[in-house]
This record gives sequence, structure tokens and C-alpha cells, in this order.
Amino acid sequence: MPGLSQQQFDWGYTQQLPLQWDADITWATRAQAPLGGPGNIAYLDAIERALSSGGDPGLVSFLQRGGFSQVVVAADSDFRAYGGADPQTMATALTASGLTIEASFGETGYGFGELHQIEIFGVPDARIAQTYATSALTWLSGDIESVLRMPTKLFGDRPYLLTSGKVPSALNPSQWIVTDGNQRVATNFGRNRNNRSYVLGPFETQVNGVALKGLQLRPSPVESQTVQTLTGIHRISASSVGPGVVDKAMPDSQPANVLDGNPFTSWRPNRLTIEKGDDWGTADQWIDIEFDAPRVVDPLAITLLLGVYGNPVSIEVSTETDNGRVTSSLEPINTAQPLAVAPGVTSRLRVTISGDSYHRFNDLIGISELTLPGEPILRSLRVPNDLDGQFEGADANTPAWVFTRELRTDATHGASNIRDFAVPHSASVDAVATGSVNDPADVLRILNGITWMSVDADSTLFDAPTLAPRNLIDNDPSTVWISANPIDDPNRRPVVTVSWLEPRVVSKLRLDLDPQFATPTSVTVTVNGEVFERTPAADGSFEVPDTLTVAVQFDLHYEPPVPAEPTLRAGLSGIEVAAIADLYEPPINRNASFTLDCGRGPSVVIDSTKLDYSATTTYGDLMDHRPATLEPCAQPTFDLVEGEHRVTMNPSPRGLTIDQFVLGNEPTLSNTIETSRTISLGRWGSTIRRATIGAGDENLFVVNEVFNRGWEARLDGVRLDALEIDGWRQAFVIPAGAGGELELTFTPNRPYQAGTAAGFGLLVLLVALALVPRRRPDALAPLGPGRWPMALTGASGVLLAIWTTGIGALLLPALWLLRRRLTNLLPVIAFSAFTIAGTLLLLAPDRGDMQARWLGPAALPVSALAALAVIAVITAFLMDGVDESENEFDMTATDANAAPHETNSETR
Repeated sequence: MPGLSQQQFDWGYTQQLPLQWDADITWATRAQAPLGGPGNIAYLDAIERALSSGGDPGLVSFLQRGGFSQVVVAADSDFRAYGGADPQTMATALTASGLTIEASFGETGYGFGELHQIEIFGVPDARIAQTYATSALTWLSGDIESVLRMPTKLFGDRPYLLTSGKVPSALNPSQWIVTDGNQRVATNFGRNRNNRSYVLGPFETQVNGVALKGLQLRPSPVESQTVQTLTGIHRISASSVGPGVVDKAMPDSQPANVLDGNPFTSWRPNRLTIEKGDDWGTADQWIDIEFDAPRVVDPLAITLLLGVYGNPVSIEVSTETDNGRVTSSLEPINTAQPLAVAPGVTSRLRVTISGDSYHRFNDLIGISELTLPGEPILRSLRVPNDLDGQFEGADANTPAWVFTRELRTDATHGASNIRDFAVPHSASVDAVATGSVNDPADVLRILNGITWMSVDADSTLFDAPTLAPRNLIDNDPSTVWISANPIDDPNRRPVVTVSWLEPRVVSKLRLDLDPQFATPTSVTVTVNGEVFERTPAADGSFEVPDTLTVAVQFDLHYEPPVPAEPTLRAGLSGIEVAAIADLYEPPINRNASFTLDCGRGPSVVIDSTKLDYSATTTYGDLMDHRPATLEPCAQPTFDLVEGEHRVTMNPSPRGLTIDQFVLGNEPTLSNTIETSRTISLGRWGSTIRRATIGAGDENLFVVNEVFNRGWEARLDGVRLDALEIDGWRQAFVIPAGAGGELELTFTPNRPYQAGTAAGFGLLVLLVALALVPRRRPDALAPLGPGRWPMALTGASGVLLAIWTTGIGALLLPALWLLRRRLTNLLPVIAFSAFTIAGTLLLLAPDRGDMQARWLGPAALPVSALAALAVIAVITAFLMDGVDESENEFDMTATDANAAPHETNSETR
């Protein structure tokens, strides 16, 4: 970890991990090469996302299911070059998830300064294989990542059978858990992180003009997917979704953002190039909305999203409804403006930004908000309902539902998370919730706020709570604040602000300097609107004129780093404001309680029934992003009738959100799992493996590796049914009985070995034939001239024309009819057409723009000229074939006519 597309370190570029070279151990890494299969990719992606977001309580169990015993953190990797998580985040997340460091190698100085080049974390109780009772097997509507999110405290360690799985199952579990995983997203296979699109609606089948089917890692039916829905909206789509060039169709650019009522979210079209003069192409960019039922959309307001470098020109925006098209000329401003629309009821609305506006404005034009009349439009995720028919009977077990908050899908920070789900039969269910203050900004706000004062900074390294600005006013030199701003960037100078409630006269100030950080050469001090430039003394002290104020702002300035010397970070161990020294508090007590009472904590609303929660945690758990204990303020039981329901999870005002909300009842909502049968592993090779299975009920024998159809298992000679569990693990069904010897064989190895043996035998035969002297060969009788099949020539030419030029093949009949007249001109036509097409391509401002109309690789003139050149070459080829066939026919006829004369001559 972190998994980078290619391996690059602070000491060099190796493309692959050194661990991969001649290693005698099994390993896995999320790289672009080798890429692995869909199951392997999904498993590693789930781990990467969990660690990048601070860890997960289920990570240890998930790593055990993968058969891994260690996690290697390469702190010296160049994570910035490939957008990976920093090593400190990885190490902190692994520790928070329950792993500990087993070994360290190399120098220190990474992360906060204490990490070695290589840190190895141990996975407790690692297992190559294990058994489960088949009674524990549970249907799971979700994906591989959903297994990671499953709370084992509630459900125990059980195997899951994905409802979207492709491997047929001989078993049909009696329990079902529904999650909001297996989301309908497109995957950018050219990237190994930040490569998933926004969650699509059930009727969206394309992303940026590409069919969704080809962009899904593990395609599945829509009823098995979690999809995005908007109240009153049947479908919302866009001409393209950005931001573009590298990252496309990202959640922060999705079209649904224009209807969420949040001006800080937006839709951005896909940017094709950078600084090429026509970065968004030549076509219009639009958002299209189809309503569930016809409605009125007038009056309509729009808030544009504009690039800061755009020209001060008007922007042409059109609306199109069932009643017609209207064009408005808008001001280039980022505030709401009225947008003209044809009056009347309509079933659809299209808002179009003209392509000419992009060319004239010459920067980004998107939409932050479309304000429609009527009730606000709510966005939700609708979870799968693919097994409703199987569990609709009154005697069927009630499913359990697991709803998990994820920052990448919940577009608006601080907003409610909404899930829609279907109940197959009426039931009474219990509710269990966990939560945390997950957003680093909220954690820092809580830590930085003291009873009578607060301290804030414009940035904190890694947003780490242990480096919070709060450390500057705790009178403890061992605690520090580190800025995320580099000291060599003049546009991002570190800024710290100390404020308090009652005005006091400020004069003496001091920065507590630390030798591990760069020393500021000067400080810009802002006190009650007055600005002073000061140079700190050797001990960091300086003074300003006596000023009555409630805040002091420090802007730190640094000299550019010397190239030959290491670049230090901007940081301080303290700030002393003498006038408020009595307000300073001691360092944060990690064991102190942080409590939110009922009414101040998060809440859940199912349909119209609200359930409030109180929250209790410690400051240490808060800083480590560990879950807080949520206690319901009323009986956490809901009576759900058959049909559709909606759950809304609301955060607390202090930023504590519900991370996971679970609904269900026994036996599904239970951590009691039947004991599995014992196993003893024997020989465990790459193609043959053996194990001894103890006696017991029907079980699953699970190998913690990616499922492969090539593996065959036999118990005392009887072949066992194979199964794919968790969406990726290899499993076999062990029938009830006395147990015995289990042998696993990788069957493709047999023909491989046979082929290898046959190849070796043929090689020996070849060597023998080469060494044995050959006999003098008999003279062969001469063969007569052959004849080129004209039908084959014609068919080949036509197929080649269609394959290479498509509709351009229509030129073939025309050139063929004129072939006699164009015999000498065909080479000239081909050469000239290719030359002109190549020249037009060279003149294109962006030779990679596939949407360019006149100058580009797919432009109309270039395509037409290239097609003409190819058809001219094919016509010449056909003529040569026909001429050759005709010549051969003439020669054959001539020889046949001459033969009798020669015979008569010889006779005479």
C-alpha cells in the first residue's frame, strides 16, 4: 500500500514492486500491470477506499477472508504522482482498523516523521482456507465491497452469496441481507483510483456517449443494483459529464447536482483538452430532464458555474420543452438569473449552453443550480429488490437492510442521506446505528473550539486531528501544528487566527519555533483591521502597538528553500498572546468524554417516524475517526408494512453523522453462527492441494483466493459442487457425513502438462530428424499454371472496403466501373487523397479531438479523403487480380491450342 498504477519511489522508478521480482511468496497490489480479474480488482479497490477514508472496523476480517497475513506500507512511494493516499493516512487507517506494526525497514522521516521507508502490519489469525456451516450462507444484495461493510458484531462471520453473482449455486439460502452496494456506476479502467462515476439512474445506459455495459467492472441486472433516484424525475442526463481530460463522469460533476438546492455543487461538462482554444468541443452542451408526470417549469432560474479566466461576454442558454424552444442571453455571473421558458405544462426540459458561448467565453461554463417551481427535489439511492418474490411469503425470513454512508456517493456534505427500499412482507424490525465525526473539518472545529477562545488555520497537514491548530494554545511544546501549504508557494502562505470572546489589549506576541520546521522570516499581523509587518526575534517574539481586539491573525512568510538542502515544512509548536494567557487550556485529554445529548445528536426518519440518537465517545476516538456509541432516545423498533419505504439519516449540528444504519430481526439479524467442521491442511501447492475434513453437517470448504473455474475438488474421490462466495472467493460444498480426504486439482494443468510433454517429444523428434541423413528425393513432375479465383478476389475486395471505410465502400462500384479509364490515375488518386488528409490532420489544433468536424482524425474531410484513398488502392488490387486471372486464362488457352501442333511435329 498504497496501490499505485506504476511503482515510483523517492529513490527511483521501478514500474513494478521490487517485491514482485523473483518472490517466493504470494502477494497482491492494486496496480495497472498486472491488473487481475474483476474479483481481484474489486477486492483491492475496496481496501484502498477503506484506508483512504480513515480505515474500517471490518478491515481485519476482510483481509482474513483474502488470506493475507501482512500489509506492507511503502512510505517512500511517490503517492503524489499517481494520486494515492499519503503513507501517514495509510498507517493511521491500518492502526485504527485494528492492525499493528510487525516490522520496519529503512530510514525514518516519512509521514509525520516517525514512519520508516517500509512498515509491515500484521493481520491476526490469517487463514489460507476455512470452513463455514451452510446454514450460515446468506443471500447478499450488494457487491464485494459490501462484505467489507458488513458489521460482524450484528451478523457474525458468515459467508455471502451475491444475488448478482454469475456462478450458478446449488444452494438456496433462507436469509437475505440488502445493502446499498453494487451501485450502478461506470468505471474508468485507465485509472486505479478515483475511477468510479456518479451513481446512475435506472434508465441511464450511456456515460459520455459510451454504452454503460462496456464500462462496468461486474455487469448485473438493474434490479440487483443500487440506483440514484430524484423525486418527480424519471431521468436526468447530460451531453457530457466532466471535469474531463483524465477524470470523467465524477460525482462532483454529475447532472443531478443542478437540482439539489446546494449552490456549492454543480454540473460540469467534459473537458476534452487543455488550452487548445476549443477545450469543450464544438457541439452544444446540455442537460435533459424527463419528469415522472407533466408539470409547469415556469418561472425558471439558473445559476451558472463559470471559470475565473473567462471573457466578459454574454452566454447563450436555451430551454426546450413540449411547448417550444426559447433562447436567453445571460450575464457571465455566478448568481441566479431568470431563464426564459415556453409557458405551459411539459413532460421534459432541456437546458442548452451553446457551443459558440464556450468558444467566446474561453473557459468553463457549467450549471450550479436550476430552480424549478414547487417542492424541493430530493436525491436518494434505491437499493436492490431482486429477491422480493422469494421472500414475500409470511413464512419467509424477514430480510435485513444495511445502509452505509459513503462520502463518494453522498454529494453534499452535511446533507441527509436518503435510501429507498422495499419490504417483501409486513414485519416488525429493530434498528441499530453507528456514527462518527468523519469529516476532518468538523473534527478540527470541535478540537479547536475552547470555552472562551478558539484557534484556526487555513490548512492542516493531512487534515490530521493530531496536528490540529488547537495544539498551538495548549502550553505543551511536544504538540505541534503543521501546515499543508508548502513554504515555496507565495500564493498559499500559512495563516493562523487566534480569537476570543471578550476584547483585550494586545501588544506582546510570540511564535514558538521548532527546529524541525522552517523558520518564518517575517510575519504579517492583523489586529482589529490594522496590519503590521514584523520580523520575529531569535526566540520568535515581537510586538505590535497596544490594540483592543478579539482576534489576531498571523500570516507567515518564508524564504524559498535552497535546492541543495532539504525542504522543511511550515509548522509551530505554539503561539503566545500575552493578553489572553489565562485563557489557554492544557493539551487535549484523549480519554475525556465527548457527548451529544438527545436533540443534539443525529436522527433517523423512516417514512414519517423519527428516532433521535444521543452520542458518546472520547476525544481520542474522535481524533482517530473511530465510531461513536449511538443510543436511541426511544424504542428502536419500526413496524413496516409490505411495500416501498424511505429512510432519511440526518447528521447532528456538530457534524456527527450516521455511518451505518441496520434494520432487521432474527434469525437474519443475529451473530450466532453454527459451528463449522474442522480442517487440517496437508500438501498445498499451486496445482494440487490436500486437506482433511472432520465429520459434521453440510459445510462449505473455502479457499481464500479468487474463484477460478479450473479448480476441481473431490472428497474421497467424489466430485464436489463449486461455489463463488462473497462475490470472489473459491468454495466447495462438503456434504454431511464422516469427513475424509479432500483433494483440489487445477484441471487446466493436465492438458498443459500433456501439451508440454508432447512439445518436448516433438522437439526430440525434430532433433533426431535433423541428425539422420536424408535420402535423395525423387524428382517431382512439373505443375501447370494455376488460376486465381475471380470470385474470391471480388469478395475479398468488397469485405476489405466495408471493413476499412464503412459507408465509404459505396465508392467502390463507381471506381470499378471507371477502372479502365482510371488505370493510370488510381495511384495518383490514392497518393493525393492520403496527402491532403494527412495535411488536414497536421493543421488540426488538437489532433486527438475525435469530435472535431473539419480538422481532426475523425473530421468529415479527413475521413472522406482517407476512404477515397483506401478504395482507390482496393480497386487497383482488384484490377491486378482480374488481370492476372485473365492472363492466366489466356496463357492456358494458348498452350492448349499449341499442344496438337507440337505433337504432330514430333510425330512427323
